[in-house]
Amino acid sequence: MDATAAKRLVRESLPIPNEDCRALSPLDRDRYEFLNERRSDLIKSLVDPYRISVTPDASARTFGDWEERPYVMFVVAKTDNYTVLLLNSETGCFLLGSFDAAGAVHILGFSSKDALAEWVD
Repeated sequence: MDATAAKRLVRESLPIPNEDCRALSPLDRDRYEFLNERRSDLIKSLVDPYRISVTPDASARTFGDWEERPYVMFVVAKTDNYTVLLLNSETGCFLLGSFDAAGAVHILGFSSKDALAEWVD
């Protein structure tokens, strides 16, 4: 996978209808309004995809089907508080992560083909 393919996968994921999105929404909010706001936030946070290497820690391996080895991923979205949306180049699945102060990336472990669901959760 290259950066062009990563961009394509993000574009293909964004139009998933709200009713098909796996993301959780607050009980006190209209689901469609909430997801539309978060989709807009995601679109504003998109970056030109760039490749990084991520080795899932023990916590991520507990919550996902990860081996203790480096994975090639693409950063496809970033926020100012170091949160990143990643794309696993092996599976085409999106996952949420964050950079620490030393620049290492930590992932939550969960992943799916739904960029918005991973961004929200």
